[in-house]
Amino acid sequence: MDLAFVNYGSDNVSIVINISPPLLTSPVNHATGQPPLLNLVWNKSLDVSKYRVQVALDSLFNIIVINDSTLTDTTKSISGLSPLTNYWWRVASRNSENQQSLYFAGVEIQDTGNSDTDNTT
Repeated sequence: MDLAFVNYGSDNVSIVINISPPLLTSPVNHATGQPPLLNLVWNKSLDVSKYRVQVALDSLFNIIVINDSTLTDTTKSISGLSPLTNYWWRVASRNSENQQSLYFAGVEIQDTGNSDTDNTT
């Protein structure tokens, strides 16, 4: 088993190369005009007890605005996204031994909402 160790603040987890990262399904990369209330969706990974979702303002995930490692389902509803702002999101799988997969490549969400209106008619 290939391991790497990473510290996420108070979360110490080991990264296990042979745990598959989940495949991100929605929104797709470069999705535009996304609403400020958004559902992130990914495929279920085998032998996983939790997922970690991160949403950031940059593609390198240096400015993380959402970091949730408590998810047991394959969706995360997020709100409060700033209009006309690009975000990136990614998900990693965690097994019952607190070992985490690598992240699936970050997916860009472009221009969330509209600064003047909601775009609903």
